[in-house]
Amino acid sequence: MFFFFFQAEDGIRDAQESRGLGDVYKRQVYNAMPYLPKAVHDVLYQTGVRLELLAVDDGSDDGSYEFLTQLAELLGEAGSVEAEAERERKRRKRSDVNPATMLADRAKHQDAPPEQGLDPSDKQAPAPEHAVAIMSVKEVAAAMVGGHSMRVLSVGGMGQGAAMTKGLNNARASLIGQMESDDERPCNAFELLINGWHDAARKGIQAVCSQVELSGFESAGMTKYMGWQNSLLSPQQMKEARFIEIPALHQTCVYAADQVQEVGGYRDLKEWPVDMDFWMRWYQAGKSCEKLATKLYTWRQHEKQGTRTNGRCSLENLRKCKVHFLLKGPLQHYKTVQVWSTGATLEAWCSDLAAASEGRLQVHKIPWNSKEAPPQSSLLDAEGSRVARLFAFGEPKARRRVLAMLKPKFDAEHDWFVA
Repeated sequence: MFFFFFQAEDGIRDAQESRGLGDVYKRQVYNAMPYLPKAVHDVLYQTGVRLELLAVDDGSDDGSYEFLTQLAELLGEAGSVEAEAERERKRRKRSDVNPATMLADRAKHQDAPPEQGLDPSDKQAPAPEHAVAIMSVKEVAAAMVGGHSMRVLSVGGMGQGAAMTKGLNNARASLIGQMESDDERPCNAFELLINGWHDAARKGIQAVCSQVELSGFESAGMTKYMGWQNSLLSPQQMKEARFIEIPALHQTCVYAADQVQEVGGYRDLKEWPVDMDFWMRWYQAGKSCEKLATKLYTWRQHEKQGTRTNGRCSLENLRKCKVHFLLKGPLQHYKTVQVWSTGATLEAWCSDLAAASEGRLQVHKIPWNSKEAPPQSSLLDAEGSRVARLFAFGEPKARRRVLAMLKPKFDAEHDWFVA
């Protein structure tokens, strides 16, 4: 369930100074009640910018679509409903066309976990749900800041990628962003992100995102994961971390719409999740992103959300995604790769690399517990060429030990952390 926003060409600080279209915010919606009204409010209540909200319904049957259409009617000229939206909603069964439903639950696709790693699926006892303000349609409409507008679209249950693509293709301004339909944001989030985007663009950086705070279901694994992700601020840190896990939530970002189109937009594959696929293609295309050191997004957690349950998010499928893009990127010119790790993690990485490279790449296992002295291993292959090295350690402490023991021989040009 996602929102998207798209923002005007000049990065509007003041609606009075706008030279063209307003900001546009787009969102995919599927059964988002009772959180939907607050999320919509948090977009339409943004200050210092002018937004157009594109709310893309994905076949909801819990009243979400009805809420959006009623709100659009109350907004008058500032609200509209796509003529085809109702027909799209009824045209397909969601389970027949949505790639997210084509794999069994994550548990059926799970292999051995990484070395006490950054597994955001890690579960603990549930905590009471983070309180959400229950708002009526009239309350949300009354709270809208002048200059914003909303369009309601639909993809008839085709899934996350289709909804995101629908929003992207309907954007009428130059900057875009997104938000999940049960999440929250402070009222100045987009103003800070847009200002940050302009500052980053002057440095040749193509996107800006923010740190995240969690609410709802409590999980030690997710808390650890988000702490790690929030620590990645510079473009270099984010780029180097992408084969460990995604370096940011893409729903926290602001991008130029044409650059998202340039990297292929949003793909909804059955093999792995939309967000990891997007980040991999973003960096493969030579793009960069910088993270603001402030929390401008509240990510609501649910015990049964897709991150924890969907087969596309299994460790096995996430690893296959990383292997695919490693071979198309950092490893494409190497003949030999060494994989340093231990146990099932070592075996799985070596097996997937060998299978995906179809014999092109020589894969050498280097069994190593990072708490012990590193084994002796040549940095050159039989032909005298530099080998690539992958260090498969999910635990941040293990990666710090690797760096401490291998410096100065750890070379970021040839050596990569994966998990």
